[in-house]
Amino acid sequence: MAEQDWTNSGCECPSKVETALNPMPDLLTPFNGLLLGASLLVLALGAWIGGRRTRRTLRTLTDATRCLSQGDFQVEVPIRSRGPAGELARAFNEMAHQLAASRAQITNYQKSLESRVRERTKELHTATQRAVQIAQTDPLTGLPNRLLFRSRLEDAIKTASADNSRVAVLFVDLDFFKNFNDSLGHDAGDEVLREAAARLKDAIRQDDLVARFGGDEFVVLITRLEAQHAGHVALTVAEGIVEALVKPIDVAGTRHTMPASVGIALFPQDGGDAGELLKNADTAMYAAKQGGRNRIEHFSGGSSRQQAQRTQFENDIRRGISAGEFFLMFQPQVDADTGSPTGLEALLRWRHQTRGLIQPSEFITVAEESGIINPLGHRALEMACEQFKLWQSKDIHPRISVNVSARQLQDPHWLKSVDEVIQRTGIPPQYLDLEITESMLVGNPQHVIDTLDTLGQMGVTLTLDDFGTGYSSLSYLTRLPFHTIKIDRSFIQHIDEKPRRGIVQAIVAIAHTLGMRVIAEGVETPLQLSIVRDIGCEEIQGYYLSKPLEAHAIEAWWRMQLDNVGVMTL
Repeated sequence: MAEQDWTNSGCECPSKVETALNPMPDLLTPFNGLLLGASLLVLALGAWIGGRRTRRTLRTLTDATRCLSQGDFQVEVPIRSRGPAGELARAFNEMAHQLAASRAQITNYQKSLESRVRERTKELHTATQRAVQIAQTDPLTGLPNRLLFRSRLEDAIKTASADNSRVAVLFVDLDFFKNFNDSLGHDAGDEVLREAAARLKDAIRQDDLVARFGGDEFVVLITRLEAQHAGHVALTVAEGIVEALVKPIDVAGTRHTMPASVGIALFPQDGGDAGELLKNADTAMYAAKQGGRNRIEHFSGGSSRQQAQRTQFENDIRRGISAGEFFLMFQPQVDADTGSPTGLEALLRWRHQTRGLIQPSEFITVAEESGIINPLGHRALEMACEQFKLWQSKDIHPRISVNVSARQLQDPHWLKSVDEVIQRTGIPPQYLDLEITESMLVGNPQHVIDTLDTLGQMGVTLTLDDFGTGYSSLSYLTRLPFHTIKIDRSFIQHIDEKPRRGIVQAIVAIAHTLGMRVIAEGVETPLQLSIVRDIGCEEIQGYYLSKPLEAHAIEAWWRMQLDNVGVMTL
């Protein structure tokens, strides 16, 4: 439809119509202005209120951040709006909560770590105490050891110097323990040492200290002694120790005693420090041994000289071995019926460079106690085998008997050394006879059996020496591969007495039952010869037949004896 022309149509114009619709335009105009003003006021008020909340939130966040930096992780910002400030407050609160949780975890871990550190520190302290105890305690006897004793002695000397009191050191050594240990075995020896330690603890006073110094040596510390009574108190304690130790002890099925030698040294008169005091007490102990053993000696200048002499004597033995001062003499053994020579016992002698000839009774014991017997015995074996080879080249073939010490028998390398000597010298093993004393058979039987069996397999013959003086049982004897029994000279000396003759007859009967030959040692009279021959001894040895001879005299004697077989009357 065509656009209507408001002018020509005769209709009223829009302004007129608007006037007709708003009959009160003059009244509405002021109201609209008021409404607009109110709206602006509301908006302004809202903006002011929102800004104030934002500023308050920001101030709260600032304060909370300061608290957080000071370690207060429990702070929380109230959320007063939903705008950015509220979001910021909410994020801050989450961060604070996470930090609080993390700190709680760290605190718990720290407590756990501290607990573990305390436990480990306690364990370390316990282990340290145990290590100190081990370092200062003898593991075999449980007594303090040399280290702890020395420390206590030094402390006691300091105290005695301050209060003018006296200190005594007692050096205790079990007599014959080395022989005892070698014959019975180390397990039995350990048992003896433990028993000795227990008896020593019971014998001393409550405030005294006893320690194991090493081997079969013990030391006792007596402190706070009055000067006028120090020597008497030390002697009283020492007497109690000797009395306690000498009481019989049952070991390996037999009863034994433990005699002891004790040396006493007093501070300050016998030594001004721990080292000197111990040395002088040890010197006094050796003086007690040399005086007969199972006795007590106070230190003196004389005992110091004796110890120096003992040390020098040991050094002389070592030097003598190297210098070739030791040599062999040989005592013949012959057939009791015909007089035919059968063997020679090698006897060790020492021609000292300044003292001249020294008998075995002077040096064998010292060599045994000091351990020098091993190289000395080895040298004796070498010389005997080398000498046999010289005689063999002259058509003389004696059986060579060589004595073996208990220490050699216990030495794990001894068997090898015997075999090496046999191989090197070329001696036929059946001509080498090793003499084992009966006392060596007591204790550690399996070791003895194994050793003797090995020697038998090597072809060496074995003689049981000094039979009748030891403790071996007959049942034990049947298990050992001996070829010969040598009756001790103590039985032969009084064989004309009926009881002794009966004992010798019993020994001979036992030996023959076991398939062994018998040598009577120490025959010195025609009567003794007649009796042992009648009893059934196959061989004899003694001064009636011949004294020990040097090697160069053996050839002449041997040939003379062969020439008189069946002719001379023994």
